Amino acid sequence: MQHQVEYIDPLIEDGYVVITDRYIASTYAYGLAHGVTKKQYKRLSKCYDFREADLNIWLAINAEEALRRTTKPQTYERMGLQFMKNVSGNYGDYFSKVDHQVVDVDRGYDIDYVHKQIVGLVKRAFY
Repeated sequence: MQHQVEYIDPLIEDGYVVITDRYIASTYAYGLAHGVTKKQYKRLSKCYDFREADLNIWLAINAEEALRRTTKPQTYERMGLQFMKNVSGNYGDYFSKVDHQVVDVDRGYDIDYVHKQIVGLVKRAFY
């Protein structure tokens, strides 16, 4: 919530398009992987006035590939394959239920191609 209040809201109020990584979906995916129940998540999310995204771009990869690509494991990657599988499944669950636009960009391409896809999506959504 602090990130939204200090960074996201002021930029949107000034007319900027804000692109952020791992926002509400991450709170859901990692929270549930840590043992928060869906009921607890719903209760917590009602306490906060989270700004819903106008566009979600999901760069989904399976847990094995995510761990393979990790060069400097962070806290979550150190929790192991099963934890990362749970996170991945929770992202899928979250994005299957949101009622606003979700785009799953094909990750099988090189980074330049994926970048062009994302830029095109953002331009079509906001310009």
